[in-house]
Amino acid sequence: MKPTPIKVPKDKQLLLISGIPGCGKTTFCRYSKNRFNFTHYDMENPEEWPHPQLHSVWNYSRKKFIRRLKELHDRVVLDWGFPPSCISLIFEMQAEGVRIVWFKADINAARRIFNKRGTVPSKCFEIQIEAIDQAGLPCGLGAIEVNVLTRSGRPRKPEAIAKAIFAAVEC
Repeated sequence: MKPTPIKVPKDKQLLLISGIPGCGKTTFCRYSKNRFNFTHYDMENPEEWPHPQLHSVWNYSRKKFIRRLKELHDRVVLDWGFPPSCISLIFEMQAEGVRIVWFKADINAARRIFNKRGTVPSKCFEIQIEAIDQAGLPCGLGAIEVNVLTRSGRPRKPEAIAKAIFAAVEC
């Protein structure tokens, strides 16, 4: 049986991939860059941005930052597991047309993946999960919610995640 093709979002799409730590946000963003020609901005590593000079614009004005991204790129995927204390920045981005995609997952499975990766202290995972829980996220974001782990706690394939996201985005 032939696999169903993935409908790709139309031009001028800006997606913010956020959610539970350790669930493959960066991996998915890299996949979107390679497979669907999205431009990837890892919000925690501005020195690696395609246009690192935009970091000063980001710090000054989210509105101008998003407008500049739209001028420079057709499709952008922003990668940011934002601290819930930055929710006002997310609302500013949404006001400029950024769609929020929330990667949801079983917390224990996500913790295992996060800790196995070993790139960030496990305490950071616990702090972020507690902050997400206290803020009640993703409620109130109007986010596209995608379960990114299988029932057995393994990461879903990027193709399956893309289908789920892009089915909810105007194509």
